[in-house]
Amino acid sequence: MQQPSDFYLRDWDIAATEPLEALRLLGGYYECLKDPEGIRLGPLVGYAGKYDAPDGTKKQYVGDVYANFAKAEERPRVYASWADRIKFNVPKVDVLLGMPMGGITVAFALQPVTNHTARFCFAEKQVISVATESLREQSRLALVRHELHAGDRVAIVEDVTNNFSTTAEAIELILEASAKPVAILSWLNRSATDLYQGHGITLPVVSLVWKPFPQYRQDDPEVVIDITAGNVILKPKNEWPLLMEAMEVNRPRRIW
Repeated sequence: MQQPSDFYLRDWDIAATEPLEALRLLGGYYECLKDPEGIRLGPLVGYAGKYDAPDGTKKQYVGDVYANFAKAEERPRVYASWADRIKFNVPKVDVLLGMPMGGITVAFALQPVTNHTARFCFAEKQVISVATESLREQSRLALVRHELHAGDRVAIVEDVTNNFSTTAEAIELILEASAKPVAILSWLNRSATDLYQGHGITLPVVSLVWKPFPQYRQDDPEVVIDITAGNVILKPKNEWPLLMEAMEVNRPRRIW
C-alpha cells in the first residue's frame, strides 16, 4: 500500500518544477499537436472570452492550449507552494475576492501569505441563459455568501487571466460596494499585458506565470477549417479525458 509520506513527497517534487510543467504532470495541461504540415491532430478548445460575430451572436474565442488548474487544486500542497512563490508580489489588501470557480481555491491558497490579514471572499455565478452549440452558458456574478465593505482594498483572484471579462464584472461588484479594486492575482496570465485598464482605472496583473497563448475568432483563417469540421471542444473541462487521450495518441514517440 502507498504510504502517505510517498504521496506528499510526490506533491513537493511536482511543486518544485516549473508551474506549467507541474500542471502537465498532474494531467491538467492540453496542447493541440500538429503534423509537419501544420494540420491539427487534436481538437481546438474554447476559451472564456467572447466576441461579437458578424451574425449578431456572441461566440467564444478558441485556441490550441488549455490550462486546467482543477487538476492542480486537488493537491493543496502544490497550491501552497505556488502561493509561497508569489507572496512577495501580492500587494497589501483587505480582501482576496475569488472568482468562480478556479479563482476561489487560488484566493484560499493565497490568504495565508498575507499573514492571514486579508479576508477570503468569493463571488458566485448566476445563470441567465443556457449553453448553445456555439456558446457557453451565460451568467453574471453576484456576492451571495460573502460581502464587501465600503473602503475595502480588494484583489480580484482568478486561476487564469486573459480577456479580463470576469475582471470587468468583478470590478463592478467591488465599486457597487464602495470598495476599491487594487490588483488582479492569478496563477497564469496568458494575455499580452500585465496591466488591466477599464472602468477608468489601471490595475497590475500579478501572476505566477506570464505566458501569452494565441487565441482566434472562430472565422479566423488559422482555425476556420477545424471549426467547419467540428474539430473543437468549447467546454474543455467537460470532455477533458478526450483531450488527454488526443494528446497522448499524437505525442511523438522516441525511437531507440
